[in-house]
Amino acid sequence: MTTRDIQHLYWRAGFGLTPKQILKKESKSKAQIVEEIFEASKPINQISLNLSVFNLFTQKYVYKNKERRKNCPS
Repeated sequence: MTTRDIQHLYWRAGFGLTPKQILKKESKSKAQIVEEIFEASKPINQISLNLSVFNLFTQKYVYKNKERRKNCPS
């Protein structure tokens, strides 16, 4: 496969490669590269985000400020 084809496969999968990594994969078939992509994506890490800052925007706050938003210039 060409370097461009390999790069395209990895970009479509949401991964990136360094030029050195791409050159190492040139001798592999498309099926082998796709298999490697699937293997690399197997480990799943749960993302944990602190979203408590959004507690400020309760429904009560939004309705309370509805009139003020209507009068804001766009």
